[in-house]
Amino acid sequence: MRSKKPERLLRLAVLVLSAGLFLVPIAQAQTSSGGLTGVITDETGGVLPGAAVTAVNAATGFSRVAVTTNSGSYRFPNLPIGRYSVKVELSGFATVTVEGVDINVAVTRELPSR
Repeated sequence: MRSKKPERLLRLAVLVLSAGLFLVPIAQAQTSSGGLTGVITDETGGVLPGAAVTAVNAATGFSRVAVTTNSGSYRFPNLPIGRYSVKVELSGFATVTVEGVDINVAVTRELPSR
């Protein structure tokens, strides 16, 4: 009579290995960053292409710069989470700074037009 113990161990090992293979993509999908987007406009609502938008993390000093597109839009994907100061500069226009912009995990925040 053959023992069923080795068969049980083999089935258990296959089950554990299979479960681990399904969990790997879930773990890789986790993120620790967020995003920021917006459109830069003048006081009449006209879009401002070519404006420099700088996002600076207040706690770490980490910064990133984006330039607005022809439609006045900018995008910061994958910003580390935290509180940011966002500054917009364009020659011929006053510099505008927005303080306390919170970036949260897996969320893309849209700032109102400026």
